[in-house]
Amino acid sequence: TIQNELDQHFNFFEENLERFEASRMYRFCRMVNIVMTSQLRQLIVGSITAYVELLDKYRIVLDDDFDLDADVVAELEEDSEERAYWEKRAEEILAVRARVKEELEAAEAKKNKGKPKAKKPIDE
Repeated sequence: TIQNELDQHFNFFEENLERFEASRMYRFCRMVNIVMTSQLRQLIVGSITAYVELLDKYRIVLDDDFDLDADVVAELEEDSEERAYWEKRAEEILAVRARVKEELEAAEAKKNKGKPKAKKPIDE
């Protein structure tokens, strides 16, 4: 293992903090910490740069005379068709739910038709 190979060079079980800070083990840990921090920083900067480039790739550049308040952006025909489809589908689903609810209420009313209704207690 790594510990067995490095055991002759480093004391992994130093109990005295002052001796640990003066040891080669402390310098080695600091060096590993600095290298890992640097690599992580490079990875983050690279990822953010790639993300910004991706966003820039799909950015819409507007003309100087483009007025957001006055100009109307045309809606795509596919969007209109899809919206109409989902509105129709939602109406169908609501109609089915209403029909099922009515059927359940009718079955419940038929089931309870001959039974007397329970009286609700009156709160005083």
